Amino acid sequence: RACSTLLMVMQQHNVKEEQMLYAMGEMHLGAEGDALTLQMQAVV
Repeated sequence: RACSTLLMVMQQHNVKEEQMLYAMGEMHLGAEGDALTLQMQAVV
């Protein structure tokens, strides 16, 4: 049960962090972020 609770809390935390981090990344990288995304997708 403790493991399930930890997993749920971590998932909720990640959703909140991702909302902030993605927005900050887009704001600071601008057009450079688009080029970086394309480069990263080419690797995958």
